[in-house]
Amino acid sequence: MKSEEVYKIVLSKGDAFTSADSFRLPFVVDYRLNKKSVPVTGKIFCFDTIEHAKASIIPGTLLVGIGTNPTRVRLICGCFAQFKKFWKQKKAKKKITTIFMRALKGTVLVDSFTPTQILGR
Repeated sequence: MKSEEVYKIVLSKGDAFTSADSFRLPFVVDYRLNKKSVPVTGKIFCFDTIEHAKASIIPGTLLVGIGTNPTRVRLICGCFAQFKKFWKQKKAKKKITTIFMRALKGTVLVDSFTPTQILGR
């Protein structure tokens, strides 16, 4: 299992954090410092460098941590209603028939994310 340092933008939730796109219930992932988080469906969206994370248009708190099995991507699901279908097609390496969009520069998908430090709010 390959691991590398990645950057994640999240929303503050007391002493914990949650997915920056928290409107995607029930696919929201909660995070705590030094605790491994794994999504129920799909993967966790992170950035490969601090520069790419800061250049994104996503508001929130910036965390750095360890991501497992990082994969660079160019396309992501563009429609919440088709979220599960998108991930099933991607996992089966089938042609993507759902609505998709171009990923932000430097986007990586990881199987799990363990935040180690808060870099800024």
